[in-house]
Amino acid sequence: MATQICPKCKEDLFTWRIDDEISDLTIWGCYNCYYEALEDESNERNCRKCGKKTESKLKDDKKTVLVAFRL
Repeated sequence: MATQICPKCKEDLFTWRIDDEISDLTIWGCYNCYYEALEDESNERNCRKCGKKTESKLKDDKKTVLVAFRL
């Protein structure tokens, strides 16, 4: 599975998992800083640059962040 840039520590160690026992939403986590956030896939947006669905809102216990994912 490809990793992404973590919105908290900016390292390329951010990945996702699905655990139906925890949440119906996709769980994103960083192997470096252990930041975790939830992604509601119904809340995706088209990338402002390429027009593809590559941006999504992630919500943690404190805030919501917009993350642009690499293809």
